[in-house]
Amino acid sequence: MLRYKSIVDDIIIIIIIIIIIIIIIIVIIIIIIIIIIVNIYIIIIICDP
Repeated sequence: MLRYKSIVDDIIIIIIIIIIIIIIIIVIIIIIIIIIIVNIYIIIIICDP
């Protein structure tokens, strides 16, 4: 019973870590997209007479 609980705990920890990693990746992607959009807007504003 104790061993089974340990395995379940390990699985829960692994799932939590995977979720955290996915969230971090999503946040990084969103930040990169925002930076790219802002850069494009700046380039358009600078290039537009």
